[in-house]
Amino acid sequence: MACRVKKFAKSYVEGSFKEQFKRIYDYNHELIRSNPVLATFQRMYVVFQFFKQSFLKCRPIIGLDGCFLKGYYGGQLLAAIRRDPNKQMLPICFAIVEGETKDLWEWFLHLLISDL
Repeated sequence: MACRVKKFAKSYVEGSFKEQFKRIYDYNHELIRSNPVLATFQRMYVVFQFFKQSFLKCRPIIGLDGCFLKGYYGGQLLAAIRRDPNKQMLPICFAIVEGETKDLWEWFLHLLISDL
């Protein structure tokens, strides 16, 4: 009973995975509606303009990492990060992809290079 209550409380506070990922599909449908050229939505790439601009003013060292998304839908999170002068780690960009493969890393790095 305690496990069910904990699961319910966590779902109530954080929301369910299904509800959160439904918003991604809504975003996909809005992109397709506004731009019919986009037919599929397989990955998501997000770059932060402020962090991208601050990267150009600091040490030009980028850290890359990938990790598993252990939720209902799975996938991988690829991230590019940097250190600021206060030795804090700040994200430059990240991507949610279906797996960690050489092709997806090339796709991610190509977008990162074109943004920087």
